[in-house]
Amino acid sequence: MDFPEYNFAAMNETDVREEIIAPLLRYIGYRSGTSNDIIREQPLKYPYKFLGRKKNGDPELRGIADYICEAENKTRWVIEAKKPSEDISNPDVIEQTWSYANHAEIRAIYFCICNGLELKIFQTNKGPNAPVTFECTYGQMPEKLA
Repeated sequence: MDFPEYNFAAMNETDVREEIIAPLLRYIGYRSGTSNDIIREQPLKYPYKFLGRKKNGDPELRGIADYICEAENKTRWVIEAKKPSEDISNPDVIEQTWSYANHAEIRAIYFCICNGLELKIFQTNKGPNAPVTFECTYGQMPEKLA
């Protein structure tokens, strides 16, 4: 896989998805509609959050998982893209991605966060406060992902 130089300061989240994550997924063998499937931008609904009595007007909580990947139609993992200026070590970012991976409709084994500059993978069943299982910078990707 080719790892060209990028001006990360000029990139946004969509650029990270299209220039970094999508080519990486193709390189490691993921394609839509195959046994190594990719589901993109999956909307998710969460139960109502409320204090006191639940009311019909309580807003539903929603989220969108950037990528849900299935390996051999079995194991699922989630990838969340962020813009390069976003700190992917931020507990809020990690918890957001973990909530997608842990969602009842997904139940992913791993969750991954990538801002283009770095990529971090966590094990879902260890919770959002778990240590990183794998991490690398964009410059380390050719070696570490070989």
